[in-house]
Amino acid sequence: PAIFEHVTWTGLRPPQGGAFVDPDGPDAVTLLVSDLQGGRTFTAAYSSAMVSPAVMRDVVDSICANPVALLEDSRV
Repeated sequence: PAIFEHVTWTGLRPPQGGAFVDPDGPDAVTLLVSDLQGGRTFTAAYSSAMVSPAVMRDVVDSICANPVALLEDSRV
C-alpha cells in the first residue's frame, strides 16, 4: 500500500502486516476489514457460545456478496 512506500524492507520476504481484534465482550461481535494489495478480507471475532457460527458465516457471506446493500438496509 502507498502508506508503506517510504519503508525500506529487509530480506527477501515480501512485506507483511498483522492485525488482531478481540470482541468487546462475550456478547459482542467485532469485525475487521482489511484491504491489502487489491485483496479484501473480513474477519469476525465473536463467542460461539453467544452467537451461532452458522449465523456469523451468513453475516460475513452477506458482507462479502454485497456490502452496499447492507448499508442501504440500515438507513432509517
